[in-house]
Amino acid sequence: MYKKKKLRSGAALLLTNLVFIIAVCVFIFSGIGASAAVFSGNFNYKEFFKPRGTSSAEESAAPEGLKKVLKKTLGEGIFLNNSSGIELDFDAVATVLPALKAKSAEGPEVLVVHTHTTEAFMTRDDGFYNPETYAGRSTDMSKNVYTLGEVFCAELEKNGIKTVHDDAINDHPNFSGSYTKTAKVIEYYLKKYPSIRVVIDLHRDSLTIENGSKYRPVAENGAAQVMIVAGCYKGGLDHPDYKENLRFAMLWQRQMQGNNKTLARPLSFVKYRYNQHLTTGSLILEVGADANLLPEAKLAAKESATALAEVLKTLP
Repeated sequence: MYKKKKLRSGAALLLTNLVFIIAVCVFIFSGIGASAAVFSGNFNYKEFFKPRGTSSAEESAAPEGLKKVLKKTLGEGIFLNNSSGIELDFDAVATVLPALKAKSAEGPEVLVVHTHTTEAFMTRDDGFYNPETYAGRSTDMSKNVYTLGEVFCAELEKNGIKTVHDDAINDHPNFSGSYTKTAKVIEYYLKKYPSIRVVIDLHRDSLTIENGSKYRPVAENGAAQVMIVAGCYKGGLDHPDYKENLRFAMLWQRQMQGNNKTLARPLSFVKYRYNQHLTTGSLILEVGADANLLPEAKLAAKESATALAEVLKTLP
């Protein structure tokens, strides 16, 4: 019923109790214990994405009828944007490790899916785009987010994390109901592989400001910037364990910022659950935006997977 990738084989995870305890202690005392310094405040995207900082010279550089692509690093030094409608002590939330399903010696640990599989990227760097013709979508699996999933899984495998990557196109020909389709895909894999404890729904973002210009978010090393999205119940659907997903998101966010301080845009804590109720390790990862180039996005997928592997190796 579902298009599936063959289960990847990975190196067996052989951690002794002693190594595990040391790893967790190091992680806690070097990371979570310093959370007060990490959470540097809320970040208001609606305010930030007003066209301030976009000069008339930048706009006039685009040919008539076209819109400018603005290459920028967004949200540096900011940890989290809370638009969930829930007031939390995020420092307190971060002092507890997330309750993921226990590790299994057999089977995949991470499932990667794509609710909006056809999300794609700019094919060249012209510095502008045509808003009447640019769609940012493709059913070519070598050009859309599926190919990022391949990079992401390969990096996890390289780091000893077994993965399975689904290749269903859930947003074409009908975009409506994409998340419902993806929920069925996730449930299929959770039943087939009870070892799965992390589900990453890999997307790409779209950042268009009020004057029609698009942001092309890039880290200092040239990778596209990424954004983790964690949801809750405020959208009207049950999500009783949302804090576990949020804790997991915080660990991953911190690890990415530790590896590459400008890779991650602020973690987005939102009111919708986006199928994250299915496991306590379920999150959305937005890799780049529709104005980024595919090589930038591939580098970002690789670096975010490296950080995820580092986090998973510290968790029971």
